[in-house]
Amino acid sequence: NERKSFYKLRRRVLKVYPYALETKFKVDSLNYALDSIGKKRKKRKHIRSVARVVKKQYTTALKNLSMKEGRILIKLIYRETGISTYDLLRQYKGWWSATMWQAFARMYDHNLKSIYDPVNVREDMFIDKILIQAKKEGRIKSL
Repeated sequence: NERKSFYKLRRRVLKVYPYALETKFKVDSLNYALDSIGKKRKKRKHIRSVARVVKKQYTTALKNLSMKEGRILIKLIYRETGISTYDLLRQYKGWWSATMWQAFARMYDHNLKSIYDPVNVREDMFIDKILIQAKKEGRIKSL
């Protein structure tokens, strides 16, 4: 049973990891672009335009994720960016939007504030081992 659950976890992690890498890339490029913009109003406009593009690009793919895959994606986003999903939302969309999404996530037993801790959480340790093994095998590339 444990082997079966490990292979399920492996399949799920390998499915959502590219989204976490893409999130890291988008956050880095957005931060770089925002550093060059001076006025707060222009920064907000730029964030909104990027959000529209991202939403259009990823909505259908992310809607098709299962509950467990979504939970894993939240942890992998923390692993790649070092910032929780809630904090990313709060930073770019504001306190109110982040709080609303957190409340929505809590209705479905998720937590946007969850962190990735491979030392103390067994599932996170397995996720870490899966990613290290997949990188060695060449299944995934790190950016």
